[in-house]
Amino acid sequence: MNYLLVDKNEKLIALAEERGLNYEFGDIFEIAELLEERGEHPVICSASNPKYTFGGGLDAEIVRRYPLECKNMQQEVAARPNVGPFRIGDVIFCVTVKEDLSADPYGIDSALQYAKNAVEEDETLLFTGMGCGIGGLDPKKFVGIVERIFKEKVEKDPPEPGENGE
Repeated sequence: MNYLLVDKNEKLIALAEERGLNYEFGDIFEIAELLEERGEHPVICSASNPKYTFGGGLDAEIVRRYPLECKNMQQEVAARPNVGPFRIGDVIFCVTVKEDLSADPYGIDSALQYAKNAVEEDETLLFTGMGCGIGGLDPKKFVGIVERIFKEKVEKDPPEPGENGE
């Protein structure tokens, strides 16, 4: 499983670079298309409010580009309110802000943990700076969450034979 933080926030991307995270400056959908052209399988993680209204930003674009997944998701939410996070097709639907649209660091942490586990080994998880826009989350806090979740595996894996001069 690969991951890629994709955003147009220069401060956020600079922090990701400083911390050694996988990142790309740009539009998440354009990056997804590039990955598909290279034969890779991107999975996009949403950044939704608790009611999944898809009112703007990333979520509004997800509705436009993934209408079937969104229709299925809305049926799921109607049947079971307060559901999520969950995956439908190539979209992972996650709540990352509170009702008042302020960032929810716990929700972001939970969303990224879920997304990490919901993506197959041959897929690439794409996500933006969840909560760092309208939600007002400090990009440093977001990068810290990403670093803890995604670098954890790297630090625990032993080096392959022949690495580190052995």
